[in-house]
Amino acid sequence: EKTPGGEWLPWEFVNPPLALGVEYRTTERYTGKPVYCKLIDCGKFPAPGSSKQIAHGISNCRPISITGQMSNTNTVPWAGPYSIGADGATIILQALPDYSDQSGNNTVALMHYIKTTD
Repeated sequence: EKTPGGEWLPWEFVNPPLALGVEYRTTERYTGKPVYCKLIDCGKFPAPGSSKQIAHGISNCRPISITGQMSNTNTVPWAGPYSIGADGATIILQALPDYSDQSGNNTVALMHYIKTTD
């Protein structure tokens, strides 16, 4: 896409291929800024009654939304017992006590975010 002045804008994906660990600039905007997404490997899900923090490695990040999927196809969040969240530096996975143990499942997170530098 070109600007009214004829300059090419940065490449944006309508439907990004979502390779693990790759940052994509989407066609979406949030508060006037471009939205990026990244699929992040979070390793094993935490055991019941515990949580886990994973550095997402994205500089100048302001998360908009985050979802996850376990290797058994469960989604995160999952109706209360399993949750996911993010801040400017980490992803947080949590499992409440007294629910089934999902710690044998690998987990990936899809985070959408803006950058404070845009």
